[in-house]
Amino acid sequence: MRLKQYINEITKVSDENVNKILDAGFINYKRTMKKIKIKAWPIQISALSAAFKDFNITFFMNDYKWVNKFFKVDKDDVGSTMPIQGTPIQIIINKKQLKNIESPSFRKKIFKTLTHELVHRKQFNSMDPEFLEYYNTNNVDLTTYFSQKVEIEAYARDAINELKDGDSEIVETYYYWIRGMSMVLWKRFLKKLYQYQDMYGNETSKTNLAFQIPELRFPDEEEDEDET
Repeated sequence: MRLKQYINEITKVSDENVNKILDAGFINYKRTMKKIKIKAWPIQISALSAAFKDFNITFFMNDYKWVNKFFKVDKDDVGSTMPIQGTPIQIIINKKQLKNIESPSFRKKIFKTLTHELVHRKQFNSMDPEFLEYYNTNNVDLTTYFSQKVEIEAYARDAINELKDGDSEIVETYYYWIRGMSMVLWKRFLKKLYQYQDMYGNETSKTNLAFQIPELRFPDEEEDEDET
């Protein structure tokens, strides 16, 4: 398809792969919790981490500042991927989410977080080890953070999931914030967005994007106009 020719490289993380990880992890979690009589949250969070151990995914409670400080994860963050050997993923949740762990809303939130972090895991695994020694997202302002190539790609993947449900806050952020500072960064995000739409999007996500920002045109539409 034409959209696949619009950019040469893309980090592939399919909905199917993310769902397979979640399915396996939650099955393991339910099996463990059936054997446990006490349902206190420290036991639950430990069981959840153990359930996803094979995928190198760990869950932490965000109620304790020492956890966030020790693992260098801000209390407002929900996920983090470490650029070290094994690329462990850390996901921060709260007690309310833990109590509703079997709810569709919790699954949806974890799906979005995990999709983003799995993009980073694949990015880090393909990078030169020497580069990873210098990669650090700590102590950078939001503009610098959103402008990084690895974040542009990960957020473009997230945006497609948002567009399947309606407007995308990510698209809005890049359009009204990043675009105003750098058209190069905006176009970089847009190329990734188009590629992910072609790979994992649907007609709903494409239509919602057209409604959200009407002046955006997909590459295949632009080429069709030139041919007429």
